[in-house]
Amino acid sequence: MIAVDTNVLVRLLTGDEPEQAWRSGELFARHRVFVPKTVVLETEWVLRYAYRFEPEAVVTGLRKLFGLVNVTRRGPARGEEGSRLAHPRARLRRRAPPGV
Repeated sequence: MIAVDTNVLVRLLTGDEPEQAWRSGELFARHRVFVPKTVVLETEWVLRYAYRFEPEAVVTGLRKLFGLVNVTRRGPARGEEGSRLAHPRARLRRRAPPGV
């Protein structure tokens, strides 16, 4: 099982840096992945405040991610859980900047 950091999730969900997004996608396609709670929280913050994604889009992206059978929020010592929902490469919608 591989633990990932915020950068890996952000690249996967946004695709904003193609090479890193591809590498993130490959990692999720080939390995069992553990996402610590702190990484989930930081990813949510980065997507909403730095990328200006709508909260609903962030929730949808994270639900799809955690719906994959090989992705868990629980470490190997505490057990694993997950169910198939959707592929995480679906891009999120950005909200318009204020005043637009």
